[in-house]
Amino acid sequence: MDRKRKRHCAILTLLTLVSCAKAPVETTVLISTCPLTRSYDPDENRISDVNLLVYDEHGLLEGSHYYSSAGRDGELCRLPLVAGSRYSFYAIANVRYPFDRPREEELGEYIYHMAYPDEYTRGIPMTGSVKRKLVTGGSSVEIPLLRTMAKISVRMDRNALLPGTEVSVKSIEIGACPSAVALFRDSNVKNESEIFNIGFRKSGMASDDLNRGSDYGLSREVSLYMLENLQGSRFSDYCSYVEITAEVTTGGEAKTVSYRFRLGEGAGNYDIRRGCHYHFTVRLPPDGGESGWSTGYSVEEAR
Repeated sequence: MDRKRKRHCAILTLLTLVSCAKAPVETTVLISTCPLTRSYDPDENRISDVNLLVYDEHGLLEGSHYYSSAGRDGELCRLPLVAGSRYSFYAIANVRYPFDRPREEELGEYIYHMAYPDEYTRGIPMTGSVKRKLVTGGSSVEIPLLRTMAKISVRMDRNALLPGTEVSVKSIEIGACPSAVALFRDSNVKNESEIFNIGFRKSGMASDDLNRGSDYGLSREVSLYMLENLQGSRFSDYCSYVEITAEVTTGGEAKTVSYRFRLGEGAGNYDIRRGCHYHFTVRLPPDGGESGWSTGYSVEEAR
């Protein structure tokens, strides 16, 4: 999928106030965010802390700055930069600790680890960069921040169910859910140590929208979150999936069924990209039996 589909979810603005002189001048850093989502899902636009790394034209660290309480909007900092020089700017939000790398090339190898699937109370980890920016008088630098997680939204289609057949979803979970992500390059699960034993999960009231009607026999959506996992066309145990557990009642008899579908961007593809919003519709067969379930999907364009 074209990277232009990725959602730019927040903006760090560096207002570069410089002259033609070589003396350092102040650079003001501002941050801004987008509207909120529902409260029980992560606050997708929250920025709690920010690492700002600035490299010179040779890829050497010019300055490393950590702001432990960045907030949502307003001025973040003022930095001295030299007019006529080229700089690369890297921003990392919500990782909760300061760090730096002496050389720009080292950032590509940095892996961020999460302790549990919904470790986002201080905000979803985000990253962004602007490279080789020529600083001139009155110029500005905008760093679009991209969430390292993707949003997976699922709804149920009960149109084909026979009269008297009911399907009640009890839980929904992401399997092969990544626990680590490369911050500044494409990321994928490479071994079992990079997968949570229990992935992002919703059950009970949190998953009940899958049992509530919307339009045309479709349920409401329930959203899950996961770090990027680009597995391409190669199927393996490291390809992420969604598993739904439901109770099917027919003729007064109830049984528990489980349905699993692999995540990806198309047939034979197992990529889930950071910053994207994927929509899946699970179609139930007439008898509700797990063997007849099927899945349709779409990817939301970035806005």
